[in-house]
Amino acid sequence: MERDGGRLALIFIFVTMLVDTIGLGIIIPVTPSLIAGLTHAGMSGAAAWGGWLM
Repeated sequence: MERDGGRLALIFIFVTMLVDTIGLGIIIPVTPSLIAGLTHAGMSGAAAWGGWLM
């Protein structure tokens, strides 16, 4: 029984990491254009702000 709990915990950790990685893969490419739209700055300024946020 103890071994099954460890296996389920490991599966849970891997699924959590997968969801986190997918989320970062979606938001990172969009961040500079989102910041540029919100701050009315150029793309280079928005990329700098995005770098500071990450």
